[in-house]
Amino acid sequence: MIDLHSHILPGIDTGAKTVEESVAMLKLCVENGITTVLATPHFRPDRMSVSEFIEKRDRAYNKLVGNLDVIKNYPNIIKGAEVLWNEDLADLEGLEKLCIERTRFILLELPCSCWSKEVYESLHRIIHERKIIPIISHIERYMTIMKNPNRILDLLDLGCYTQMNTHSLTDETTVRTAIKLIKHHMVQLLGSDFHNLMKRIPEFHEAFDVVLNDAGQEYVEMFEKNARSLLKNETLKVPVAVGINFSIAI
Repeated sequence: MIDLHSHILPGIDTGAKTVEESVAMLKLCVENGITTVLATPHFRPDRMSVSEFIEKRDRAYNKLVGNLDVIKNYPNIIKGAEVLWNEDLADLEGLEKLCIERTRFILLELPCSCWSKEVYESLHRIIHERKIIPIISHIERYMTIMKNPNRILDLLDLGCYTQMNTHSLTDETTVRTAIKLIKHHMVQLLGSDFHNLMKRIPEFHEAFDVVLNDAGQEYVEMFEKNARSLLKNETLKVPVAVGINFSIAI
């Protein structure tokens, strides 16, 4: 299995604080059947340059990799970033360096508050001018989507993809809505958003069991295929999303 969203690198953001904690998190990944994990530490363009971030990320990555001999069959670690959107992001120098390694896909975190037209205009420019494909992280957690899940259709129409946290499929307070979004083809990718040994731990077996039982085998296969295609820098082949005729709160 492939985890497309995690904060396992030590001492770089709100995820793992030490190498020892990172190693323990990777051991948990192994126990959960994860063979590849994307290291996507937070990047805030208002706090540091891309080059500063890359240097800091690589330093944390090298520190972790140098201690992985204690884990048998440890997961393949691929570098990326979870990039916080701001109004100048489409013009950010070096934006392509924040993409998932060897791809044109970038994990973006949108504002928690309601989205202005500038958000959509920026995403359009990132796609058409920078030739970068946004993956919107933890799509189910935004206030805009909580109020109206059909706003996801606007993102998909632009050419974005969406990622859901596996925890939303294993939490009884959010699972019903999560399955609704999946069955309406509004979610293309899954990730844990793994921060530490207590917060959003990888629950892929449990999450896939829920998807299998409540949506069907074809959705499990779609998530697995999409993850592999993304890492190959291939266009994801996904069903056309359809609107949801109900209001939700996650």
